[in-house]
Parts: sequence; structure tokens; C-alpha cells
Amino acid sequence: MMGKRFEDNPGWKTFLELRQQAQCSVAAGMSDAEVEAEIAAYRSGQEQNAK
Repeated sequence: MMGKRFEDNPGWKTFLELRQQAQCSVAAGMSDAEVEAEIAAYRSGQEQNAK
């Protein structure tokens, strides 16, 4: 990859797109604790649905 610009790398472009989506998502303003609580609630719901 020496001599190539980051912008020419398709993986870098994908990374930048995903980063932008994450920054604009609903979770962007949430604290780590709030995100963890949402994940725990989702997993709990998944476990209950599996039973």
C-alpha cells in the first residue's frame, strides 16, 4: 500500500462511510452506559424469544 493514497483504498472508503453513519445514528449522543443498557435489553429480549 506504499505510495497509495488512503482515499484510493476501497476498504478505507467503506470505513469512512461506516464511521459517518455511526456518528449520525441515534446512538451517537448516547453514553457508554446507555449503549450497554440497550444491548443488554436487546439480548434479554432475544433470550426470552428463544424459549
